[in-house]
Amino acid sequence: MRLRPYEIEDAPILAETYNDPAYSEYWRNFNGFFKSTDFENIEQLLGMQIGVVEEDNTVIGFLMGQPRTNTTICVSIIILSKFQGKGYFEKFIETGLKYLKGQRFHKMVTMVNPKNDLVIKLCKSLGFIEEGFFKEERWSADGWKDELVMAMLI
Repeated sequence: MRLRPYEIEDAPILAETYNDPAYSEYWRNFNGFFKSTDFENIEQLLGMQIGVVEEDNTVIGFLMGQPRTNTTICVSIIILSKFQGKGYFEKFIETGLKYLKGQRFHKMVTMVNPKNDLVIKLCKSLGFIEEGFFKEERWSADGWKDELVMAMLI
């Protein structure tokens, strides 16, 4: 598995996730900032760095990072639907950690739906700890959503 920079040619693949039920709530967080046609410029629009995760030259998903401070980065993981449930989550984190260890970051943070027990369990198994809880942190079509803050030192 390898991590490479996001390129304009990757925009159609990332755009597929915009209408994917597994990620529709994630993208709704950014409504008003961009449209599903803006994926060519998404890094600039959202202020994120995006890495493309591949295995055998096939795009498996995306690792998105947004620095919170000089030493802390908040990451989001998007695994394409056809690869979900196949053990890629752990590989994504390991790939991201390899990259981040060579950067200035000391801490990796991710926001998790507090009702998603599977992701919480996976994060804990990889060394993440619960660091906080945001009540009604983000808006979604069916109301305000809470978020669990999980972090690990790199």
